[in-house]
Amino acid sequence: MRPPLTAAPPRPGGALDGAGLLTAMVRSRPMVAYTALWNVTGHPAASVPAGVGADGLPLAVQLVGRRDDEVGVLRVAAQLEAVRPWAQHRPPLPTR
Repeated sequence: MRPPLTAAPPRPGGALDGAGLLTAMVRSRPMVAYTALWNVTGHPAASVPAGVGADGLPLAVQLVGRRDDEVGVLRVAAQLEAVRPWAQHRPPLPTR
């Protein structure tokens, strides 16, 4: 399962410690594969929670709209949240 908007599971803590700029960019690339394109093209996008995967990580759907149509993206996001409310859901806390 994948967490919201990432193309790969999260890297372990400290995965970029001591990495130079180029190395950090290459290692981070899978994490921004779904969002970088829209940042570059200027299309509005939103991440809407869509539940929790079998591995306990949150899942989401990414909505992307036409350029300059932020209102349309927010309208669809609000409709999805109304049909599938998520605010009351909390993942289990890790036990120590």
